[in-house]
Amino acid sequence: MLILPEAGRTALERAALGGYPLEVCGFLIGEQEGEQRRVARVEPAVNRWDERPDLRPSRDEQDARRRYVIAPEDLLAAIKRARRAGQAVIGVYHSHPNHPAEPSERDRRTAWPEWSYVILSTDGEALLDLRSWRLDEDSGRFVAEPVREAAPAD
Repeated sequence: MLILPEAGRTALERAALGGYPLEVCGFLIGEQEGEQRRVARVEPAVNRWDERPDLRPSRDEQDARRRYVIAPEDLLAAIKRARRAGQAVIGVYHSHPNHPAEPSERDRRTAWPEWSYVILSTDGEALLDLRSWRLDEDSGRFVAEPVREAAPAD
């Protein structure tokens, strides 16, 4: 289960709408206890898809309207910032402009079973859907993860 405070949801919605029509991405920073992850803050990342072709599959000619990639150095910096705060990177988020909040095959191929993957569907006017996914290590498939929206004191 992913516990997402209201402020986190608001930050995700603003990011998805503000970045439209491109895919936006970032980190979910917080704590994990067993299968439960609690988001403490949302940290935007730069979608480096268009500027870093070395990080994307050579056959994939999509652009940042349909794909995202986070550079390894950006991930490492986020991990260090989280550790300094006594937290961890517990997942990532990205938007799907004009598409459902369901993971793509590329999302599955690049996913880690330890993380939550929040996908936000938007049409540029509104957030249409927010869903979280986990990669099942045994089957190699994404499974929907319940999202519990929490009040600030929760």
